[in-house]
Amino acid sequence: MSRFFAYNFLPVFDNNFLRRGLPNLVTLQNNLNHAINWLSGSGHRTSTVFGQASEISDQIVDFAAEVHRLGGCMQTVLEILQKTTTYFEQKGVPEARLQAQRLMGHVLECGRLELYLQFERPMTSEALDKLRPLVARRAKREPLQHILGDTDFLELTLKCDARALIPRPETEELAELLTIHFAPPPPAVLDLGTGTGALALGLASVWPDSTITAVDASPDALLLAQENAALNNLSGRVTFLESDWFLAVEGQRFDLIVSNPPYLTEEEMTTAAPEVTDFEPTRALVSGPDGLNDLRKIIAEAPGFLTSGGLLALETGIAQHATLTTLAAEAGFRKSEAKRDISGRPRFFWAWL
Repeated sequence: MSRFFAYNFLPVFDNNFLRRGLPNLVTLQNNLNHAINWLSGSGHRTSTVFGQASEISDQIVDFAAEVHRLGGCMQTVLEILQKTTTYFEQKGVPEARLQAQRLMGHVLECGRLELYLQFERPMTSEALDKLRPLVARRAKREPLQHILGDTDFLELTLKCDARALIPRPETEELAELLTIHFAPPPPAVLDLGTGTGALALGLASVWPDSTITAVDASPDALLLAQENAALNNLSGRVTFLESDWFLAVEGQRFDLIVSNPPYLTEEEMTTAAPEVTDFEPTRALVSGPDGLNDLRKIIAEAPGFLTSGGLLALETGIAQHATLTTLAAEAGFRKSEAKRDISGRPRFFWAWL
C-alpha cells in the first residue's frame, strides 16, 4: 500500500508533462519531499521510506539528464518532423516531408502510418543522435536509398550503394510488363548490365524454372548483385558473369534479353539532380552525346544471342524510339514496339527476332 501511495505523488509521465521540460523537475522534487514526509509519518521503517524515496529520486535523475541533453525541453516526433522538413526544403531536397518521414521511420523503426500515430511521442536523445547524421547526409543530397541502405523492388529488398545505379520505378515496371507478357515464362533469360541485380533477381523470384544469366562490366556492381542474391535467398538462381555486354556469353542463345542500359545524353547529365551526378556511377547513366552508344551496340549484336522469336526488352529514353526502330529493322528484327510507362511516356522498347 505504501508503495502505491508513494507513487501517487509522482505526476503522470504523459507527453504534455515531458514536453514542459525543466519546470517539471521542481514538481518531481516537491513530490519526492511529500512522499518522504508521508512515509515517515505513516509509521514505516526508515529503510522502507528511503527505499521508496530512492526509486523516485532515480526517476528525477534520469529525467533531468534527458531534459538537459535536449536543451531544456523534449521535442515531439511531429516537431522534429516539421523542423527536418523545413531544413530539407531550404536545402532543395525534393519531396522534403516524405524524405523526413522515411528517415524518422527508419530511426524509430516504424512505418509511415505508425509514425503518424506517434506524433505526440517525445523524441529521445538516443533517437535524435541517430537521426542527425542521416539528416545531414540527405541535406547534402546523398540519395535516400544509400542512407537507408536498401530499396524495394517487386517483392525483394535490394541493397543500394554507390557501386551501381539505384533501381528506378520504371525498371520495376519493365519487370512487371515482362511477367505479364510471358506465359509460360521464357526458358533462358539474359540481363545485360545487371547493376544491383534488380531485373535478374526480380524475374528469378517469379520465374523459378527459368535459367537466368546476369552480366556487368563492373566487378563492384557484380559483387553488389551477388550480395543481393544472397540477401533474397536467390544465390543459386542467377549466374553472374563479368562481361562487356555479350562478350562472356558467346555461343549462347536466350529467349529473352532484358536491359536497362545507359541512355542519358551528355547534356542531360549536366542538368541532372545532385543525387544522380554526385553519387551514382556516371558510366551506368550516360552513353555518348546522343545517349545511344550502348543501345546501338546492344541492338546490333542481340540477334546473334536470341532464339527464333526471342524478345529484346529495353528501358530507354523517351525521345529515342524513332531511331531505335530504324536500328532494330537494320539489325534484322522482324517487329518492334514502344511500350509506355505508368505515366504514359514511351519508356520501353521491345523488338522480336
